Amino acid sequence: MAAFNKAADTYDQQHGATCGVAHRLALAAVAAHGTVPRSVLDIGCGTGVLLDLVAQRWPQARLRGVDPAQRMIDVAGRRLPQAELAVATAERLPVPDASVDLVLSTTSFNHWSDHRAALREAARVARPGGLVVVVEHAPPGLLMGALLRLTGRMVRHHSPTDFARLAWAGGLHPLRVTREEGGFVRLLARPESAARPYPTTWAERIAFGARTAPPKETS
Repeated sequence: MAAFNKAADTYDQQHGATCGVAHRLALAAVAAHGTVPRSVLDIGCGTGVLLDLVAQRWPQARLRGVDPAQRMIDVAGRRLPQAELAVATAERLPVPDASVDLVLSTTSFNHWSDHRAALREAARVARPGGLVVVVEHAPPGLLMGALLRLTGRMVRHHSPTDFARLAWAGGLHPLRVTREEGGFVRLLARPESAARPYPTTWAERIAFGARTAPPKETS
């Protein structure tokens, strides 16, 4: 977290354009779904820009945000004094069960240490019928991937199929997993119900089959 703490004061200037695309994709998914949230949690909220946009769009919503970097939370707190902010990881959310209408996360997923555990946490805190939206960088092309490896900036990226598989494993029902503009993947999901419908898209079927297949016997 040292790098994010160090970059907190200038993060918006350095990464605002890229993050802005991710924020628009997340909010567009919420609008298309017709959700009007009373409570919103941003996982990996950074400097609070996305929560600020949420406050402008849904001023009645209760705002929560978590980030593992203290300096990021400090900046977010100055921007949004009304928000409930905490230093915490995606894998251990300091949020009660079934208490959030909308769980958001943008450009944070690739930095999580345990994606299944984090998505289980998102499913845990989301209310029945709630919505979980994750937007993250898609896997880079061969040339960009090679450049990122050379500069030591390579992190694990996830394809739409990866997102669907991880969502099912994390107790979420993926409604839609798509590649989007600007090189992003967007996951739209809800907490998995007891009566889960059979997946209809190819990505959901692959993920569903992988999750429900019996374990292979080992000799």
